[in-house]
Amino acid sequence: MICFITDRRPGERNILPDIARRPLTVTRLDGTPITTIQPPPDGWTHELLGRQALDLRDATCDGADAWLGTTWVGSTEV
Repeated sequence: MICFITDRRPGERNILPDIARRPLTVTRLDGTPITTIQPPPDGWTHELLGRQALDLRDATCDGADAWLGTTWVGSTEV
């Protein structure tokens, strides 16, 4: 399952505001596209990305990376 790095710990910068309205693209580890999902009207949150990880768990069981626009935001390899 994809682990998203969009959660925050104290003192860490929140990366989501700048990229929350970009499409979520999920690729195989070799870069082959699996799917692209348009952002919700209010943009992505860590919780919404986590739900997508659950929905995509079968499609990503062999490994995957996740991107919001061109920004890497998660992987099954984290």
